[in-house]
Amino acid sequence: MTMTLSQRWGRLLVSINYALRPPATPRSVAKPTVTAGVDLGVRTLATVATIDPTTGVETLTGYPNPAPLRVTLTARRRAGRELSRRIPGSRGWRHAKAKLVRLDRRCVHLRREAAHRLTTELAGAYGRIVIEDLDVAAMTQSMGRRSFRRAISDAAMGLVGPQLV
Repeated sequence: MTMTLSQRWGRLLVSINYALRPPATPRSVAKPTVTAGVDLGVRTLATVATIDPTTGVETLTGYPNPAPLRVTLTARRRAGRELSRRIPGSRGWRHAKAKLVRLDRRCVHLRREAAHRLTTELAGAYGRIVIEDLDVAAMTQSMGRRSFRRAISDAAMGLVGPQLV
């Protein structure tokens, strides 16, 4: 239907919109009678508690948080120092800027992928999903320590809810 060309992080991206007919039969869910409760966190991306009504069995499943910013923080600091020591506009400055942008792009994509994998697995496995409602923006502004605010932002808890809907 439409195509859009945009630039982000120094790269050209093409977005293509098209229309698909919905399938005649809805997708089947692996466990339609099971209710899953999702608790988002900093150390683990999500902890899923399920209760099977037929057997009464309760299970807890933890999904690890990749925390891409924490993993790349030392490399990011080094790249930032390299960038600050270059003359703005020079070839070396452009290379250092590209290195920093590459690290940022990697963090964003790892966060998105973790949230996408979690939501896809939950939507395909459980008939009813209950997720806690968090005000992530307030958590990042009101908490005292910078390391805690950074960990909240790195956990990407705000991505899971909208994707799950």
